[in-house]
Amino acid sequence: MKVLYVGNSYTSVNNLPQLITDLALSTSDTIFHDQSTLGGARFLTHTANAGTQAKIKADEWDYVVLQAQSQEPSFPDASVEVDLFPYAKELCDSIRSNHDCSQALFYMTWGRENGDADNCGFFEPLCTYEGMDSMLNLRYRLMAEMNTADLSPVGAVWRYLRENHPEIQLYSGDGSHPAFAGSYAAACAFYTLILQKDPSLIADDKGIPEATAIAIRMAAKVVAFDQLEMWRQADVLPNSEFSFELDSLEVSFQAVTETADSYLWDFGDGNFSNEPTVSHAYPAPTNGEAQTYICSLTVTTCGVSSSSQLNVIVAYDDGNMEGTALADRSDVQWDLHPNPASEKLLLSNLVDLDFTLSIYNSKGQLFITMENPQEIDLSDFAKGIYFFRLKENKGSAEFTKRILVD
Repeated sequence: MKVLYVGNSYTSVNNLPQLITDLALSTSDTIFHDQSTLGGARFLTHTANAGTQAKIKADEWDYVVLQAQSQEPSFPDASVEVDLFPYAKELCDSIRSNHDCSQALFYMTWGRENGDADNCGFFEPLCTYEGMDSMLNLRYRLMAEMNTADLSPVGAVWRYLRENHPEIQLYSGDGSHPAFAGSYAAACAFYTLILQKDPSLIADDKGIPEATAIAIRMAAKVVAFDQLEMWRQADVLPNSEFSFELDSLEVSFQAVTETADSYLWDFGDGNFSNEPTVSHAYPAPTNGEAQTYICSLTVTTCGVSSSSQLNVIVAYDDGNMEGTALADRSDVQWDLHPNPASEKLLLSNLVDLDFTLSIYNSKGQLFITMENPQEIDLSDFAKGIYFFRLKENKGSAEFTKRILVD
């Protein structure tokens, strides 16, 4: 793995990049890293810094970690919308323009030990740790969502430790920067997100008392690993939908996505193709009996794959062989809104469609199934990512949408 760290002293104190690399080595994983960690730097600073931009362009990074100035993401909406969000997007755009498969990984930091006294007067949430930390959590989740980026929930791990292990000293003397145990907690969260592995596997305490190190690793497991899908936005499945046209036994297929790394058509009759656009002639039916073939397209981008399929029926019609399809997915245009959602979800553009909606949690476990809902009450939904899968009851159209319940 190749990881670039872009941030400031919250990243450079206790040499967090090397600490993450050391923890990875304890489980036989190798991370090559570099960093641009300028004291007090904001995202605005890094967008204009030639050194940071040169490092982004220096390699095909698997991840580029983005850590904002420690207070800025907790400021009022009017401030972050002007001074933070645009520069987060600019950095993400720069990362992806250098290498399509690089993933931005935001570094969720933590509230100051006793809140931000310097800014308490103009924004009340900053007056306490809980208020400041909640604002940081929200803004980093928004930045990850808006930029389809991953998020390392370091601040959430710290909060878990503060609530469950208050004896662990996470802060240095200034009540802001991390003590070594705080950096160790951050490293365990990053280990989980970068390698997508259980941090309880880590076999290096880095000189911390064993019981403390175990408690920190378990906190990272509960918050980061056990809810991994909540923090990973970047691995969005590529669009594998396709259109088709029929001409007797020949079917012309067109992938919706034209810029994937690879395509694999399986026509269901033992024939395959790797082109985004292809025509295929199905064999004539024998003995006058209809034959059903399952045609599928698998699209792969940056190592992530997605598949869609369609039933193709080849049969006689008035003595002439024809190919017909059960359903055209392009006939159904549906939407779920708002996203993120907190109280209810509305489904639109589903008039006269008979369908089943299956809802899965972030671990892929079926949460609930509904028939033809137009509105969904979210009061029984825990916060997190859910996958809403719609399937026609009288056809083969199938769609999946990803929704954040906040």
